[in-house]
Amino acid sequence: MRPVALLSPKAVLLKAARRREEQLDEARLLVDQLMEAHREASRISRPDMPVELLTDRTDVIAAVRRLTAEACREVRVFGRPPYVDRPGH
Repeated sequence: MRPVALLSPKAVLLKAARRREEQLDEARLLVDQLMEAHREASRISRPDMPVELLTDRTDVIAAVRRLTAEACREVRVFGRPPYVDRPGH
């Protein structure tokens, strides 16, 4: 049998704290994912809401792509600078 090395209480506690920090980071990431899902579900579940406010460039590009992909005939928009890249550019 090999002898077991004892760790100092500080080392054990620091290791436990690091693991808790990792768990908190994972939980924060999950919260962000859940909030995005909630935001999207709220938008979809409110068809009476005629306006969706988008302020982030990435969100605008994603919305334009989604709208053009799902359109049956045409998409009409009000544009105001600064303009975003069209899908595919």
